[in-house]
Amino acid sequence: MNHQPVCAACSVHAARLVFDWLEKAYRDGNDLEAREKMAEASIVAGVAFSHPRTTGSHACSFPLTNLYGMPHGEACAFTLDYFIRFNAEHADGDGRITALARDCGFDSPAAMADAVHGMKNRMGMRTNFPC
Repeated sequence: MNHQPVCAACSVHAARLVFDWLEKAYRDGNDLEAREKMAEASIVAGVAFSHPRTTGSHACSFPLTNLYGMPHGEACAFTLDYFIRFNAEHADGDGRITALARDCGFDSPAAMADAVHGMKNRMGMRTNFPC
């Protein structure tokens, strides 16, 4: 794991922007402020994973897109809540996942995973197979 504090700070900033603005941008494509914030989230997230690389959720997105035609962003979100739960239980020895959840305003990684799942439902994203 190539953890870097700058990348971690960018992860928190990008995640906060997504939690605050994604549904607004989804509901109203003419909301320029929401679209600007999501563009910022995209750029900052790119910086966040430029050194440590991406994780399981992103890796799983490629077959979902290539085999099932799922848009890339939806494919990344498809497994995100499950990976949050799995990683919090099995790979949070240093507390970074718990810290990310708290920095994003959640009491726990499980609460953050629930929020991701809720966002997917509210935006009509697929949450199970068949796609």
